Amino acid sequence: MHRVARACGPVNRGIQTDMGRLGPPLCLIDPQIATPGTASHRSRCTVSRQPQVPAIVRFAWLPRRGRIGLARIYAMILTPVAAHKMGTTLAALARGMTDPTARRALRRIAAASADRARGAVAASHHAAALRLARSLGMGTRPGPPRSGFGWDGRALRTGTEAYVLLHEVAHYQLAGPGRRRLAEFGLGPGPETGARDDALRHQTVHSMAREREEAMASLLGILWEVALGQPALASFLDQNWLEGAGAARHFEATFGRLRAGRFVTGAGWPTRRVVGYETRLIIDINYLS
Repeated sequence: MHRVARACGPVNRGIQTDMGRLGPPLCLIDPQIATPGTASHRSRCTVSRQPQVPAIVRFAWLPRRGRIGLARIYAMILTPVAAHKMGTTLAALARGMTDPTARRALRRIAAASADRARGAVAASHHAAALRLARSLGMGTRPGPPRSGFGWDGRALRTGTEAYVLLHEVAHYQLAGPGRRRLAEFGLGPGPETGARDDALRHQTVHSMAREREEAMASLLGILWEVALGQPALASFLDQNWLEGAGAARHFEATFGRLRAGRFVTGAGWPTRRVVGYETRLIIDINYLS
């Protein structure tokens, strides 16, 4: 569902829409230039550097037949960290946390590779992600998300990268029984979604609830990469978890929500828990906190 979108331009202060002021977007995209999320995407866009949400979960406002709609996007690293400074930067992030389990989880991420796998290794990572998805009850079907949906309410499109599949697995765990039956888990279209209008019609999660769940899915997917021996640090950097003065607080808060929902163990490893009605209340309470 997700791809890297090129970021450019100065910070925008937000957009006034018929849904109210939604705050600063990650990227304003002219769909006449290119489809966001594709290799040809070179959008006129505005980047928000606010630290509260990693870039994977920030929103783009897409003009759609005279209306403004929301879409989930991946973005490039907003503030690249030089390789020789990476250890110091991650150590500083850990020092900003008070939760020892969150710090341990961060150390595991930091110990993972920052380079995407290629060739046979990438294929093995892709196969491992699909095995996990199927073991949790997700159906799969061949082809890319642009053929319809990344998740159509029954099956996951397999024609995308391993880390994207693991992100979708995390969404499946978090969504709850009702939304698991909806296209794109009721979160609206991603940039690779082919049936965009249908995804918008199925959208049931908005605003802060959507933002919080995207952050949880981002971190849970990264923790699955750690558990499966995949390049979790690459995703951690791509999804801008190091961005801004509030990065440690945001990581700790998101990790705490995952632990409250029993999506991570007491030692900080991801669990195979899939939300049922009995845990929905826990997550909803955390949305309000």
